[in-house]
Amino acid sequence: MNTPTPTTDAPRPPADELIDQVKFAYHLITEQHLGPDERLVLYHGGPFGQLEVRRIFAETGNLIGVVGFDGEGQKFEILAPAGQCSFMLRTVKATPAQRRIVVGFGREEK
Repeated sequence: MNTPTPTTDAPRPPADELIDQVKFAYHLITEQHLGPDERLVLYHGGPFGQLEVRRIFAETGNLIGVVGFDGEGQKFEILAPAGQCSFMLRTVKATPAQRRIVVGFGREEK
């Protein structure tokens, strides 16, 4: 009898899957499609409005942590079920200082 191993046969948690998909798209666009005066912005849309994301991470199997800023510059830290998260990537014109803003994937190191 074959026993599933965590590294090969077990299904991955929804939060990990979604973050991997967003991370793949973010890096692909950043590396292959950005102009020299552009930056890529990741937005999270949810019941509390739209946030410009600075960091996303898997909190538990189904929960995603999002750290970001609303349109008025207020910082928010939220936890949301992966199935209720909606992300959007958008390229925008940026100053040299703004181009250094990147999204972090994973927990912030202390």
